[in-house]
Amino acid sequence: MWELGKRYRGRGVSGEIALKMIESTGTKYVEAVIESTLGPMLGQRIRWRGYVNTETNVQTTVAELRVMGWRGKRLGDWAGFGSSECEFTPLADDGLDKNGKPMRFYRAAFVRTPARINDKGMASARQVDDVNAEFAHLFSGNGTESATTVDADEATTVDADEADVSFP
Repeated sequence: MWELGKRYRGRGVSGEIALKMIESTGTKYVEAVIESTLGPMLGQRIRWRGYVNTETNVQTTVAELRVMGWRGKRLGDWAGFGSSECEFTPLADDGLDKNGKPMRFYRAAFVRTPARINDKGMASARQVDDVNAEFAHLFSGNGTESATTVDADEATTVDADEADVSFP
């Protein structure tokens, strides 16, 4: 079982990623599967979602996809996804299974570049600074592709280019 709040290492599973939509609200999101690559959950898979319904969510989703190796220019073109190892934290949602019984659903959140670990099991201050600088660069808009349109009729593509994110 995933330990909530703990950091795990994993890699996106190629072929297990798609752009989807919540029918009741029309909210679009990217759903992917991350497989644990280290530790007690080695080989276990967990769902990750990145929403594309607001500018902030698009920026976060694109940044997290980049951490997982995605090199595409459009959502729907998953080139490189899963080529880079990432670090994530599992969260849990309580709900009902297919038979109506209470169940806990786990999902990956806070996907980031993994810190390199030293012999004491800690990342060095410089390594932490490097990761923070990488994320600052991703969120600054410098060199980051971001989504610009979402086609409501075709929940399969979102343009991603050098332009700022805009919504109708």
